[in-house]
Amino acid sequence: MANDDTLNESLINKSFPAKDIIFECGVCGKSLVINALGAGLAITCPDCGAEQQVPLSDGVVVASPAFEPNAAMAVADEQKVEHELPEISDVLADAREQINALTLENDELQFRRRFLEKRHALASQNLQALRREMITIRKAMDRTEAILNTMEDPSASDTQPMA
Repeated sequence: MANDDTLNESLINKSFPAKDIIFECGVCGKSLVINALGAGLAITCPDCGAEQQVPLSDGVVVASPAFEPNAAMAVADEQKVEHELPEISDVLADAREQINALTLENDELQFRRRFLEKRHALASQNLQALRREMITIRKAMDRTEAILNTMEDPSASDTQPMA
C-alpha cells in the first residue's frame, strides 16, 4: 500500500509541475489544484462550496501583483476610481437621457412618416382620378370639335338641292 501512495504521488508530481499547489478541501476532502501564484488566497471548493485558504508551499513567495507596487499607490488608485465613479454615473445618466430623447424623436418621426405616406397615397389616388377625368373631358372636347367642324364645312353630300 505504501508503494501505491508513492506511485500516486509520483504521478501527481508529473501531472502537476512544482508551480502548482495541491491540497484537499478541509470540509469534503476534494483534491484541489491551484497555481503557486494563488498561495495564500481564499478560494471556494467547487464541490461543497466551502471557502478554503490555499496553503503556502515550501519555497513559494507570495508576490503582490505588478500593478500595485506599494500600498500607498493602491489606496491612491482606489480613491481615483471612487472619484471617477460619480463622473461615470453622470455620463451614464446623460447617455440614458439622450437615448430617451432620441427614442421619443424617433417615435414622432415614424408617426409623421406614416401620416405622410397615407397623405401621399390619397393624393396619388386623387391624381389618378383627375387623369381619368381629363381623358374623358379631352375625348368629349374632341367629339365636340369634330361636330363643329362638320357644321362649318358641309360636305358635298350634304349640299344637294332641295326638291
